[in-house]
Amino acid sequence: MKDKKKLIPRIIMVIMLLVLGAGIAITIVDICKEKTGEKKKVNDDGQVVAIDDIPGKMDQHTVLLSASQSNNGLVSRDEDYYQSNQWKVYYDGTVEYYETYNLSGRTSTVTWELSDEQFNKLIELLQGSFFNYTEDYESACDGDTWHYTYYNLEGEKLHSYNGYNYSVPVLLDISEILDSDKRDEAVIEPVEMSDSHCVLMDVVWDRRVEDVNADELVSTHWVVYYDGWIEATETYQIGGTQSTITWRLDDYAYGRMVRELKYNSDKKYDEAVAEDMDYWTMIHYDESGNENYNAKATSTKNNIFGEIWEGLQVPEEGFTYVETPDSKASYTTVYNVDYYSIQIESINPGHSDGMVLFSSYFYWQDAEDFKTTIHMEYYLEEGSLVGSYAIDQMSKTTLNGEDVYYHVSRSDNWHDTLWLHYHIDNNRHMVILLETTGWHDEEYNWVDETDADIEKLVQDEIFEKAVNFKVAK
Repeated sequence: MKDKKKLIPRIIMVIMLLVLGAGIAITIVDICKEKTGEKKKVNDDGQVVAIDDIPGKMDQHTVLLSASQSNNGLVSRDEDYYQSNQWKVYYDGTVEYYETYNLSGRTSTVTWELSDEQFNKLIELLQGSFFNYTEDYESACDGDTWHYTYYNLEGEKLHSYNGYNYSVPVLLDISEILDSDKRDEAVIEPVEMSDSHCVLMDVVWDRRVEDVNADELVSTHWVVYYDGWIEATETYQIGGTQSTITWRLDDYAYGRMVRELKYNSDKKYDEAVAEDMDYWTMIHYDESGNENYNAKATSTKNNIFGEIWEGLQVPEEGFTYVETPDSKASYTTVYNVDYYSIQIESINPGHSDGMVLFSSYFYWQDAEDFKTTIHMEYYLEEGSLVGSYAIDQMSKTTLNGEDVYYHVSRSDNWHDTLWLHYHIDNNRHMVILLETTGWHDEEYNWVDETDADIEKLVQDEIFEKAVNFKVAK
């Protein structure tokens, strides 16, 4: 028993010596690491990361630094202003650079190589005080903001900065290294629209819809032609495939799209369909019908789909509907009385078994030299209007011999809106919404492009002729 009592303190002492020895060993390893030059920093996620020992340029074309400068100043959306410029610096010292403009899109990519002195200085800045800065939007002197991201040799992000350069010496030093006379060679390469109606691009976007009972958009199919025409066909979950919408790209949009196809042709994704994720397929053809590019992806992020996405959107006006088999008709109607006229264009007969939506723009010629553009939409809704509590809140008029209830909403910073409610039967009623057109300027003041009094439309003879309820029925 006495031997056992003596044995316990000895075991405890041995354990303490082992712990102490391990601590000394760890300390020695840390000291050795410091002596060998290994550095540790806290990254954006709050983790301690080891910084690669970079003695100089390496034979590895891996991204070291991505940087961009964005113009956030007050500019006109109709001007081809400078939007941003982009740099990528690689571990082999190569720099890739291009610029982006509002209407023209991106420029050609130019490359150059950093000198040994520039490269070593950049490494010193990135591994040093660059880690001390994250975001700074308080010291702005103008509208330019910068974005920097530093990567290790494995492509993992070590640190990033978003904000302004002003009064931050390390950021000013980095931007100075990135500057080069070669930047002047980044130019907009001209693109001429072809007369050929051969297919340039075929894109399908399959959307994942959670609600199986909702009549949501489940697929859009775009066909883009070398002469700038686009055909877009939408398919809804309940309503099925709609009439094809067609429009033509302007020279700016066409050139921007063709350049993106060229500069991003290496982003050839081949991702499998993933559950609950949208899915994109895209084929780019030459004018002879041969495939230049074929890709499948589950996201528009970081691939060519995201770059051309905006150019594929249906414009607010200037498009037409092409009647397809089994689809309802669409047409253009013009009403004329003296110099008063209304032209209703591209009415979409709707896609739902429940609510039916018609959407259009009409032009109300209310004076000999003046034209007003007003957005008009038709909604067919279930339920009787008779006896509805909403009637008591509205004014009453007569259109086409029928009683119509209406009210007008006005705002200093939004459209003037006229709501017309028309009773059809005990199961349905029609809602017609009309809005004056307008936009917000750079200071977010509302600018109405028309001086029309939208409420007076309900007393106008030509408007009564234009609101043809038989179309809705």
